[in-house]
Amino acid sequence: MHASRASLAAPLALALALAFLVLPGSALAADPAPMPGVGLAEAWPGVKFTEPVFCVSDGSPDSMFVGEQTGQIVKVAKWRGQGAVPQPTVWLDLKSKVAYEGQGGLLGCAFHPQFAQNGRVFVSYLAKGPGGENAFVLVVSEFAATPGGSCDGASEKRVLQIGKRRNIHQGGGLAFGPDGMLYLGVGDGGDPVSQQTVGKDFPSQTPNNPLGKILRMDVSTVGKCVPGAGNPWATGQGWMPFIYAYGFRNPWRFDWDAQGRMWTAEPGTSGEGSREWVTEIKRGMNHGWPYFEGDRPFAQGG
Repeated sequence: MHASRASLAAPLALALALAFLVLPGSALAADPAPMPGVGLAEAWPGVKFTEPVFCVSDGSPDSMFVGEQTGQIVKVAKWRGQGAVPQPTVWLDLKSKVAYEGQGGLLGCAFHPQFAQNGRVFVSYLAKGPGGENAFVLVVSEFAATPGGSCDGASEKRVLQIGKRRNIHQGGGLAFGPDGMLYLGVGDGGDPVSQQTVGKDFPSQTPNNPLGKILRMDVSTVGKCVPGAGNPWATGQGWMPFIYAYGFRNPWRFDWDAQGRMWTAEPGTSGEGSREWVTEIKRGMNHGWPYFEGDRPFAQGG
């Protein structure tokens, strides 16, 4: 698989690689022993995608969906190593709606757990906003699709919008959890933070600000989302009730392991001593940014 230039996947790959291989004050870990029968193979030899940022399944054994940051989701049949390599076809085109600049564009996609029966799919992307504090808008929209067929771009229903000043640190990771709730990772907005920064009003640490958070949503009703039952601040208490966990820098991808634990990789700052880290996401927990970057103290004031 080839991309026209480095995509948003690079920070996540770097974070995963460094977080697992580098320990503070230690040498690089030894290469793991090879696993018999396991190797790497090109999924679609010779096929080119434009800025691929995710590859997701609708639950079918035959197809995958590749999201291109420029604004399209393409559908491509799985290739089993025999016969002609399948070519992608456009499944959903949002090029006219996404703000493809900086780290913006098409960001995430999640098929409803009952997609085969209801045809519901959710997409996150950055769009232009009215200006000022809302120069951009991080959008989560629901679309209607035909299982095994196409997605109707005209069926879009915006279920959540988050205003942003800048076109970096979007987050945008979108996935259904084992509990059937829809989770969204939201970046901290990208305002400069350094080790000399002092203050207690960082977006990722502010209770009523969705930036730098993991949000958890109930999308049981078509075209609508409400805070998930069991969210730590579902009744408010000064907090945005959608918030599930906080203190993140740019959690734009996450997943659950076999034990049901939720994990994300975080890209760190640049410069000497910076950290890339993997975090277990826990309900109601402060995950540290920007008071900590991984395991090292960072901004002051925490």
